[in-house]
Amino acid sequence: MPFQFTPEQHTAVYDRGEGLLVSAAAGSGKTRVLVERLLTRVEEGVDIDRFLVITYTKAAAAELRGRIVAELSDRQVRRPGDASLRRQATLVYKAQISTIDAFCAQFLREEGHRLDLDHDFRLCDENEAAVLMGEALNEVLDKRYETIAPGDDFALLVDTMSAGRDDRRLMDIVLDVRSRIQSHPDPARWLEEQEADFALKGVRDVGDTPWGRLLLSDARRQADYWAGRMEELWELAQGDGPSLQAAANSLRDLSAAAGKGWDDAAERIRVEFSRLGSAKGTEDEAAKERIKTVRDQCKKRLEKLSALFSDTSAGLLEDMETVYPAIRGLFALVRDLETAYTALKRRRGVLDFSDLEHLTARLLVGEDGTPTDLARRWGERYEEVMVDEYQDTNAVQNALFTALTDGGRNLFMVGDVKQSIYRFRLADPTIFLRKYQSFHPVEEGGEGPHRVPELPLPTSGAGGGQLPFSGGDERDLRRDGLRRR
Repeated sequence: MPFQFTPEQHTAVYDRGEGLLVSAAAGSGKTRVLVERLLTRVEEGVDIDRFLVITYTKAAAAELRGRIVAELSDRQVRRPGDASLRRQATLVYKAQISTIDAFCAQFLREEGHRLDLDHDFRLCDENEAAVLMGEALNEVLDKRYETIAPGDDFALLVDTMSAGRDDRRLMDIVLDVRSRIQSHPDPARWLEEQEADFALKGVRDVGDTPWGRLLLSDARRQADYWAGRMEELWELAQGDGPSLQAAANSLRDLSAAAGKGWDDAAERIRVEFSRLGSAKGTEDEAAKERIKTVRDQCKKRLEKLSALFSDTSAGLLEDMETVYPAIRGLFALVRDLETAYTALKRRRGVLDFSDLEHLTARLLVGEDGTPTDLARRWGERYEEVMVDEYQDTNAVQNALFTALTDGGRNLFMVGDVKQSIYRFRLADPTIFLRKYQSFHPVEEGGEGPHRVPELPLPTSGAGGGQLPFSGGDERDLRRDGLRRR
């Protein structure tokens, strides 16, 4: 029986503008929308093997292919004389419906010679990779200890991180840093940028560092949010809650101070909450309880925020200057580990999962972040690139998708940020959030590739919990929807 679209699903399936982002909660039919969109494009005359369909596990890819095959079979039953459908039923087994790793492996077997990579490379599993990584790290540490000198960066790193003669803590930190930076398209460059930030050249206020800016921005966002909540409570108390209005005013002052600098914010960070009196307008016990609950939540949140601003800017900068040599030593150790690990893999003729993405990115993404000529040629193979569970994308994968679709021109993304598996291959849900916030909504646009619309998808079956983001991000994404680039 043909699938009955809701008006919102119909828009997601048939919109033919530029890149589309579908944000849809569990149970809203987002995978069905992806399948229907693919098959309607096929019925419009595009061969099914002209689509690249990506998901994040082998099981999900197999299930998705199965659903597509089943839908094609159903259409053939309804239209037995349709020669085009018979052709697509054959081509579907050639279509690239796979994980990102499978796509990268195929790409490198075809194009890896440009990096002197043997086309018959072997992919090592996580256990073999862990063994090679441990061997490489021991090799690097042995060499470092042979040349260690009092006061050098490595000696300071050992003094800071090691416990006596036990290097396990240091080794764990090095491995953890190396693992985390693999989510960046160019880990080596990113590490260099972080080291430059730690050098603090020209920095006079800790608020001018990346970490200070982040904390000040968060303080300002939280101050604005809680000021609004206090003002709501003041209105609930019918203007007879002076302590609530005073707290709201203090929070507004904190927000303004956080826009000036670190020490200004630190001076205003302790918001006074005077005793909550009995407001005339709140004889309703439920209203009184709500006022008390929200006020207590605000106090607890600000207590945690205050702890982050307990030191002065000068004191924090001094601390950062003190630990900088050890940080420099840590980054150097991570770079040496990567060199040694790469050499071991090359001798064995193996790649790990991270290599698949990074080597593919090296060929598809230029140093300035734009698509290479090779990316454009590969992009011409695909009428559309479709990514399921887009909330689990990391920065490397996002760069690959962008390069293959001419900056996202023919990229279709579907997902739900509330279901993001944060630790899954270093997934970064903020990629989804930034696109959601920057793409224009369906109802604001008209026709044409530069009109970027939004329509909400059904949310039946969605959970009612809050998003795992605070402040504006949470409020902006309370309603799921469809957006176009």
